[in-house]
Amino acid sequence: MRLLEFLPAGVVYSPRFADFAAAAFLWFMRIVLRPSLADDNIGSPLKAMSFQFHATLKPGEFFDMQVFVAAVRHRSFDLWIDARGLAGEQRFSAQLSPILLDRRSFTSISIPEHARQSLRHYRERFGLEGGGEDPLKVGPGAVARGMNDPY
Repeated sequence: MRLLEFLPAGVVYSPRFADFAAAAFLWFMRIVLRPSLADDNIGSPLKAMSFQFHATLKPGEFFDMQVFVAAVRHRSFDLWIDARGLAGEQRFSAQLSPILLDRRSFTSISIPEHARQSLRHYRERFGLEGGGEDPLKVGPGAVARGMNDPY
């Protein structure tokens, strides 16, 4: 198993990017959805995760991540994460697609209406411009700050 991926341009990307995206996802779930899902015995594993790398993050470099609700479906939804250096230069973007499941039966379930309302409210407040087609045309968004710690 290779822990690093080398691109033709000679840029190295670490598995830490998945950690960064997971941290933003967990923050989103804790702040936006957990209050509405906590008592319902509902889990939210990821069914898909994808990344696009735009520029290198140097060790110890700080960056901001903005989280946006890109789509809401019957049983799942998409989050776009836009990571930028402190001067605003784009570093990476990610899409995460959690699916809701009943923790007792481990079967997928419909997004409860109260959770759907939370997602809609968040999207209205911090939504993607242009109907969510392009994750990089973003409004002010909710920002989480991180640091590239390679260790």
